[in-house]
Amino acid sequence: MGNVLVKRNMNEIERVSSESGNQFIDIVQADDGSYMLHQFVRKFDPEEEQYYVIRISPDPAGKFGDLTVAFSEAKKIMALI
Repeated sequence: MGNVLVKRNMNEIERVSSESGNQFIDIVQADDGSYMLHQFVRKFDPEEEQYYVIRISPDPAGKFGDLTVAFSEAKKIMALI
């Protein structure tokens, strides 16, 4: 899976996925204009026979002043997974 631009609301502006597609990072823009990374994992529940998206806490550290830098950091993190 590659990078997918998402526009679910004004704050979520970019998604970077792992190779497997089971983990991803959403790049979100804060009210002050900075960017933060929110990390998620998809897990399958065999009893319910469905996938759930779970937010991983804490988020990757840092606030980024530039979308390009935030995107680069998200790609680095996903490359490690």
